[in-house]
Amino acid sequence: MQFRKRFFPRTFIIFISIPLIYTDDECLNRPDSDFRQCTSHRLNPYNDKREQERTLWTKTYVSNVLRCSSYCMNDQRCVTYFFNKSTKTCTGHSIMFGNATAASVETGNVLYYFSGVEGYIGDLCTTNDDCTVVSSECRADCINNTGTFECSEKRCMCVSGYSFSPTEHKCLANCTTYGDFFMRTYLHFIANGVNADYSNITLEQCQQHCVQRSSSECRSLVYGSTNIDCYLMGTTKLDYEDSLWKYDQWFYQYSYYQRDCI
Repeated sequence: MQFRKRFFPRTFIIFISIPLIYTDDECLNRPDSDFRQCTSHRLNPYNDKREQERTLWTKTYVSNVLRCSSYCMNDQRCVTYFFNKSTKTCTGHSIMFGNATAASVETGNVLYYFSGVEGYIGDLCTTNDDCTVVSSECRADCINNTGTFECSEKRCMCVSGYSFSPTEHKCLANCTTYGDFFMRTYLHFIANGVNADYSNITLEQCQQHCVQRSSSECRSLVYGSTNIDCYLMGTTKLDYEDSLWKYDQWFYQYSYYQRDCI
């Protein structure tokens, strides 16, 4: 497995004409309006590639990469950004990326990440010690699953039952406000005996029902991609005994989805 350290990424420094403040965490835990020296690294395997996961925003008519970097630095949630010199677009993301083979093609795109996000949510890993976010772990998500039920690729993700907070850079047991994104625990589900809320709908539709539910707050869901059932929950894995946390050995392809914080 290859890691960024072997790619010798290009770096550059952003200078802003306000007194600089230096901290150990550099760019990751920057407070609001913290204008200081910030190091960005170019992730060369992502040249001419594109990622859609956890997109925060896309800016158009961006003249150069330094301006793109400033957009990301001024958004507390943003840790990586794509800049395309040809189309002059800038796209910010709230997670780290590590597997360029899964990315789509977009000519001219270049990915940059801030110092301090190694081992962040989304990054490639081999053990839990590689993951630096509070209450995160290294586990397979099977994004590139080819029909088997095990994957060699592992990424840093929140421990099942914890919600990713891109603003606080943590995995939290509870969110003050829940967002629109979900983090999956592949082939696991909560066996609580509740009937499905919806059937014969897509995963995207299931997630939208969770986000839009007004009767009670939806904090997680279980979706079966074989029988196409959607279970919405106002609870999380943390609210249940371990005996109710099941591995799907029956090939229904149930997976657990934990809703992110905003």
